[in-house]
Amino acid sequence: MILFLVAALASSTLAAENPFDFTKTPTGQAPKGFRSTVLGAEKPSPWQIVTATVPSKTGETKQSALVHLGEDADDSRLPLLISESSDYRNFTFTVRFQITGGRGTQAAGIAFRMVDEKNFYLLAVRPKDRKVFFTIFKDGEAKSGLIGENIPLAENGWQELTFTADAGRTAWTLNGRSYDLTLDPATAPIFLTGKVAFWTRSDTRVQFTEPRVTAKEALAQIVVRETLDGDDSLTGLRVIAAAKEGAEPRVIASHDEKAVGSPAEKTAKDALLKSKNYYLKTDSAVTVSLPLRDKNGDTIAAAQVITRPSPTQTEQSAVNYALKVVKKLESRLKTAKDLAD
Repeated sequence: MILFLVAALASSTLAAENPFDFTKTPTGQAPKGFRSTVLGAEKPSPWQIVTATVPSKTGETKQSALVHLGEDADDSRLPLLISESSDYRNFTFTVRFQITGGRGTQAAGIAFRMVDEKNFYLLAVRPKDRKVFFTIFKDGEAKSGLIGENIPLAENGWQELTFTADAGRTAWTLNGRSYDLTLDPATAPIFLTGKVAFWTRSDTRVQFTEPRVTAKEALAQIVVRETLDGDDSLTGLRVIAAAKEGAEPRVIASHDEKAVGSPAEKTAKDALLKSKNYYLKTDSAVTVSLPLRDKNGDTIAAAQVITRPSPTQTEQSAVNYALKVVKKLESRLKTAKDLAD
């Protein structure tokens, strides 16, 4: 039997490159890698990059900012600009934003753990009421959440928001004041992974700047790194898994972090799907691909153990060594859930 991951992992490479960097987009254009949609209406809003004057410790600076240009003041209309770069599980997000106008209810914030346009969590601010909202959207309807009153006033109207999503807990700081919320799975839907989006209400004119996402290092990546550090014979190590049955197996941890998220090589894919060992020798490397199993003996992933070729090394000795490495991995990656953490 083969067990599959229940969630996709965000690449640490994507986090390092910051897909929310607006400085690469010319002013007057919509940022690439984002999709505009709307909840409660049919026609999405336009969004584009502008140059905004933003307060800083040394005065004011000119920065690239994302602005919402929708003009429909219907309060039931909730525009979203979704980042298509990756799904994020456990991460920290930082952003500054300023609401500058709008005829309808003026509110803006960040949607995250987006399963789709109708199921997500939302952190939003309504400055005129001095309120911050944590809201759960389930099947397109706003459900229970948390309301913070009398939020600190923002300098020149620029809200400063940093939040961390870690499993069912969300902790955030807004304009220097901290909040903390842990959801009860018995009473609230738990979304463990999803996309991040900029959110606003009706025709709220808002500018977002300095957004940055930092993904928490996956357990599988930590285990790979520490295994490599503790074994001089290893020149490379990868872990491969599929997000769900029928999905393309991909690298979820690697000695080369740029490879995380890439499709699995054929031997690694076969090791996962057929639960067999595969040996490949070239002039520069010996690669053994073999299944990684849970305590019940079910295959949950595949590992590729890479060493330098040696004149005295046989195929059997290479496989035996690789099996010892896999035992170390299995001692820490014991379930499919561990692969998704």
